[in-house]
Amino acid sequence: MKRHRICIVGSGSSGLACARVFSSDDYNCEPTVFEQNPFIGGQWHYDPDGLSETTAVYKNLKTNLPCGVMQFSDFPFQNIDPESYIGCKDVEDYIIAYAEKHQLYRHILLNTKVNSIDETFTVTYTVPIDKENEISKRSHQKLVTRNENYATYSEQFDAICVANGHYTEMYIPNDIPGLRSRTFPIIHSHSYREPEHYRDKCVIIVGASHSGVDISSELAPIAKQVILSMKEENKNQYEKVLNTLRQNGKQLCTNYLSTTFSIVPPIERIDKDTVYFQNQTSIKPDLIIFATGYEYRMSFLQGKLQVDQDRLCNSHYVYPLYKQLFHADFPDGTLSFLTIPYCIVPFPLAEVQSHIIARVLCGKLSLPSRDDMINAIDNLSLPLNRSYHQVNMIEYAEDLFEMMKDSNKYFNFEFSINNQRAIRKIIK
Repeated sequence: MKRHRICIVGSGSSGLACARVFSSDDYNCEPTVFEQNPFIGGQWHYDPDGLSETTAVYKNLKTNLPCGVMQFSDFPFQNIDPESYIGCKDVEDYIIAYAEKHQLYRHILLNTKVNSIDETFTVTYTVPIDKENEISKRSHQKLVTRNENYATYSEQFDAICVANGHYTEMYIPNDIPGLRSRTFPIIHSHSYREPEHYRDKCVIIVGASHSGVDISSELAPIAKQVILSMKEENKNQYEKVLNTLRQNGKQLCTNYLSTTFSIVPPIERIDKDTVYFQNQTSIKPDLIIFATGYEYRMSFLQGKLQVDQDRLCNSHYVYPLYKQLFHADFPDGTLSFLTIPYCIVPFPLAEVQSHIIARVLCGKLSLPSRDDMINAIDNLSLPLNRSYHQVNMIEYAEDLFEMMKDSNKYFNFEFSINNQRAIRKIIK
């Protein structure tokens, strides 16, 4: 049987889960993980300076899921209560322990940036000269160019798994009148690290996401004023985040409603140093923090590997993905995208998705034809905007389990999910 060479882009939790699955004895595959950073763990690596393109966690962040739900299916957090909500350092340590337990470092190329992947699945990647010796000479590797700073190589693979995450390309709405004429700074929550930098400042936070509400809660005790600008339709989301923060023991911005914290509608316009809201109120802030989410981007994919660019850039979703996983133009399963949906439990879900990909590539599971996949995608009743990828985790996981069902006979394990959204690997 052919040994499939798999390119995995990214060594965050999804890329590592994928490498673990593909390197297991269950599948005849040889994974290579390309990681542009000198570390693994993706967004869970804390960068105190806020300069990293790929990490967005802040100093006091706690997970929005308890450990027992968040964990990989068969690798529990060690010496931590499964009901606990933990900080980013604990999560990063857990991810490193997972990589060490499954000997994944031998598959990972650190400090290696993927520049492009063409239609022949040839990956072109760049390595700093001072790190070049860390990349072992590989039998399929070809030198493209070298200068005093970088060496560029190319290498062909049998399949591509995109696991580059979607917390890098910041989304800041560009339709706010006067935004470019403002006289105060703006940042995205991606760059926020700790509250002390905002002591005694007047801060507007736009967005009622987890980070928006959490950052409001961190700033309310020390800032001069914290104004959370949110849409009325996001009130339920706001209440849900407050409940999560309450469960994980963090202070709440609502404790300061009579003093430093307030909620206002969306911004109507900006006039130099003044922000006007839709309720006819206004304020002169020191800065705005946009907690407005991220865009999906995978600009290294070339030619027919690209997803629909109009829908990606203008409507903010990835098309055409069958089961939110496989590029429908590749019915052999050779181009896949891990953990694109949100409102998910990403660590174990990446495992399940990776098993499905591996089974397709190894002939244990078949995908429908291209036309059938496109029809299935187009017949979904999904909003054609950034909510396209919002899923019910339990329903989505059970759909994937159903997809795997017939191929389970070849293996001694299967997966289950409970009402708390915890996925477990069950040995038969």
